[in-house]
Amino acid sequence: MPFKHCWEKTQTIIPLPSTLIREIAETALSAKEAITCQIIEGGAANLNIKLTHKGATYLLRIYLRDPKAAQREEALHKRLAKIVPAAEIYLIGSFSGYTYALMQYRPGLPMREVLIHQPEEKWQSAVTEAGELLGLLKKIAFPSAGFFGEDLSINTPSSPSDLFIYARTCLNNPLIEKILGTSQMDLLEKWIEAHILYQPNLLDASLVHGDYDPANILIEKTKGSWHVSAILDWEFAFSGSWLWDVSNMLRYAHQVTPTFQASFLQGLKMGGLTLPESWQETIKLCNVTALLDCLNRPYIENKPKTCADIKALMGFITGSLK
Repeated sequence: MPFKHCWEKTQTIIPLPSTLIREIAETALSAKEAITCQIIEGGAANLNIKLTHKGATYLLRIYLRDPKAAQREEALHKRLAKIVPAAEIYLIGSFSGYTYALMQYRPGLPMREVLIHQPEEKWQSAVTEAGELLGLLKKIAFPSAGFFGEDLSINTPSSPSDLFIYARTCLNNPLIEKILGTSQMDLLEKWIEAHILYQPNLLDASLVHGDYDPANILIEKTKGSWHVSAILDWEFAFSGSWLWDVSNMLRYAHQVTPTFQASFLQGLKMGGLTLPESWQETIKLCNVTALLDCLNRPYIENKPKTCADIKALMGFITGSLK
């Protein structure tokens, strides 16, 4: 099933006791009663809980993978204010060793759920808007391409060799070789070497979401038309080429109706973005690198469905993995 729908979720791997979640919620809201907590399904990295207290609704985000991501997300949300739809972060805190954020709750459904479960819906307007929003992100510029520190500074700018070096590091990981197999690893290495010239332009140093796909885009239907109500989960954001976000969005395009890609590409054009001539090869390379990164994590063995989907995706993209 497309859009990571089959990937094992965080709560099935690292569950937190309901009593602990409630204690974190009480600390965040400075309240001891009349709080309802509802875990929002779908988080593959962190826990997101809908809180209701005295008629108000909030989102509690508990960082399980990278606690430092909370500060980066807070800085990003301040930068994004009034530019793209993103939830406001009210406060960052810690409790019992867990870092959390108390955030604005945004209404809507994940675009992924509408695409999969309501295919008859006229969702094209929301997909087009998602493409158009990338034009706004491109206007948020940084001194160079690279990964953010907690204050959005770029301590180590990206260099032309970084992508290839990181891909080779992943290919030397015994765990990834166990998942993909030796012969497939050899084929993948040759494919990357043949495509490395298609890597994104490092002179493009604008805000990249880093996980821009229908699972992280909320859409809402008003007056008969779907629109984007929020872009979620900015913990993987970095400075670089907007083609990284295009690659994420189109990773599963071959598994859904062609209208999905056509609507998204129309949005890019409306947002003032022009795809380079070799854009399809570039997003292939971006996706293979990103999928290798997903496999380059110690807990990946506990996620067999995720591994199987990643292997199938890389096989389709490169045409070499069976």
